[in-house]
Amino acid sequence: ASIYGPGAPPVACEVFLEEFLDQDHQALVPLLQRLATTSFYDRLGEIDVPTVVVCGEEDDTTPRWHSERMGSDIPNARNVWVPDAGHMLNWQAPDELVKIVSDLHA
Repeated sequence: ASIYGPGAPPVACEVFLEEFLDQDHQALVPLLQRLATTSFYDRLGEIDVPTVVVCGEEDDTTPRWHSERMGSDIPNARNVWVPDAGHMLNWQAPDELVKIVSDLHA
């Protein structure tokens, strides 16, 4: 459920798995180490543009507390939770993402 949420299209899962297995995972280690040891939470208050933090309700890849904190620490930001979606919102709910971003400027 983490990547796509419930009802994931089998072809999307197959493509993800093929791409995942084809990667050089060792090359990702420095990036993952950096992500584990770097925090920008103290700078979220500096963001001064319209902001919406968009997450799938079924996303177990990014912890919910992380998204909630971003939404609360960025001035005037808001959180939007997309039902029945996981981490791959751009694949799973592209129309919803376009609507959410378009609503920022309405």
